[in-house]
Amino acid sequence: MPPILGYSASVEAAKLALEAAQNALSRDVGQAMAQANWPFLRDRHDVQAMVELIGTLAAQDPSFVSNLHDAGDKVRLAQPLRGRPLKARENADAADGVTASNKA
Repeated sequence: MPPILGYSASVEAAKLALEAAQNALSRDVGQAMAQANWPFLRDRHDVQAMVELIGTLAAQDPSFVSNLHDAGDKVRLAQPLRGRPLKARENADAADGVTASNKA
């Protein structure tokens, strides 16, 4: 993202970021459905009916949404950690249960 030079540029950058995120969500849903291998979905009408059913379930049963979020959180947390790995000494200390506060 380029440096932001002012308030209007900041607002415009936020709008673009929101639009990109919204487009990514619909792309992710389509990709997941394409990989699901569901032979019972015959055409776009079946897909539309399924989307409407999910909306109805979400409105009627809050536990449906909670279960959906729980399943998503499990998958998200199962992904490998991102970022720079710990240094070798920090890895050894972590395995031994030693922290910076109890080293001395």
